[in-house]
Amino acid sequence: MKILFPIFLFLLIVRCSPVQQSGKQVNDTVPHWNNSRGLVPDCADPFILNHEGVYYLYGTGGRKGIRVYRSDDLATWSQAAGAKGGYALDSADVWGWHSFWAPEVYFLKGKFYMFLSSMTQLVIAESDSPLGPFVQKVQQPVNPELIKIDSHLFTDDNGKMYLYFVRFLNGNEIWMAETQEDAEKALDSMAAKYGDKYPKAIECLRKDRQELLAFYSFPAVHWAYIRTSNPVESAFSTI
Repeated sequence: MKILFPIFLFLLIVRCSPVQQSGKQVNDTVPHWNNSRGLVPDCADPFILNHEGVYYLYGTGGRKGIRVYRSDDLATWSQAAGAKGGYALDSADVWGWHSFWAPEVYFLKGKFYMFLSSMTQLVIAESDSPLGPFVQKVQQPVNPELIKIDSHLFTDDNGKMYLYFVRFLNGNEIWMAETQEDAEKALDSMAAKYGDKYPKAIECLRKDRQELLAFYSFPAVHWAYIRTSNPVESAFSTI
């Protein structure tokens, strides 16, 4: 009891004292918001899109897709406002049926594109509205042979696009592929590193180099929909 009383007294003094910052009392008339209870419930990995003066908040949360919330001031947020019962993206409209994570939305050439993780795969869906519905014309992940999450699209001043994402290799690693030139360098590096140990595999990559990198000739937003003409690979396209 002797120990608890001084602690209680200290907390009481701190609570009742005016707030000081850099030796000056904080002006209580400056607008501020208390976020201790959370402004938006069940919303992890938040991403905010500013479009025509309105803010749209997307995040991880909800079993059946990705919700979206609206705000005019970044402080007061609406209830879930997506086109499908609050959801901007519904699981029925894209590949996968659970684990929809880390969405990011970009306005590109008159359309909205959502990049997100679905069942540890990268999925890209499109919509005419920031509220959705975001759909995939062909429900398939990007490069399904690779496990990857948490993507981010960066557009440089010269218009080139860079796609970053996390892969599970030696711990979590961030990978990025820009264009065919970067992919060529990556193949050369792999060949130099593993050529002696796996000569047949590297020779196969070299032989099929042009076919492997053909999709770089198309706009990045269409990569998810490009299909192989190989009848053996096509048979497994839905697995």
